[in-house]
Amino acid sequence: MRVELTGLKMRKLILTTGALMTIIVINGRFHPEIRPNTSPNRATLSQLRPSPLQTLPMAFEPVSTIGGQDGEFSARGNGYRILIQPNGAILDRLNDRVSGSQPFKMRFLATNNSRRLSGVDTLPGTVNYFVGTDQRKWKTGIRTYSKVKCQNLYPRTDVLYYGTNRDLEYDFVLHPGADPSDIKIAVSGLGRSGSAELNAQGDLELRSTAGVYKFHAPVAYQVQRD
Repeated sequence: MRVELTGLKMRKLILTTGALMTIIVINGRFHPEIRPNTSPNRATLSQLRPSPLQTLPMAFEPVSTIGGQDGEFSARGNGYRILIQPNGAILDRLNDRVSGSQPFKMRFLATNNSRRLSGVDTLPGTVNYFVGTDQRKWKTGIRTYSKVKCQNLYPRTDVLYYGTNRDLEYDFVLHPGADPSDIKIAVSGLGRSGSAELNAQGDLELRSTAGVYKFHAPVAYQVQRD
């Protein structure tokens, strides 16, 4: 199942404020409610009481240091792994997958070819990988970041990723002259039995065999200049 989201409604909201000549931030929040690997009768992760670890900020690391593609970053959440790519994000369940489930993909459509990812706000901790007995293949001192920025995703529009172990947040930063209707998102990986619906709060809930992926209703605000 494939679902496409556009920025047309957000464009109407911003135009009514008359603020397109200033910097506008559109904040989105993505919350995966992934079912545990054990009995399907158990509560989903979102129904369990959050632990202090679940509220810690995400730590993003460049995957090129561990054999991945240049310009990509990864982070781990509570029961899942997120891969940030120049054209979107992939969420994959850790450990064994639920039968019939697929990685959940969020793709930005019709983006700029000049888009580029970079780590923002270096964290004090580093990551080490001691895999195997050959010390020449060990990876040490890998920097981690609290945010990842995709510059020039659309003309005069950047996106900034951050979040906690429970939620992935993303800010579309619209610079003067940007058009929010450029923003188009396609999601896939729900499987044939997947469904999509808006709840009473205006959040988009996408259901699959692995759980529920919730896109909270976006919020737009204006950045004040000094």
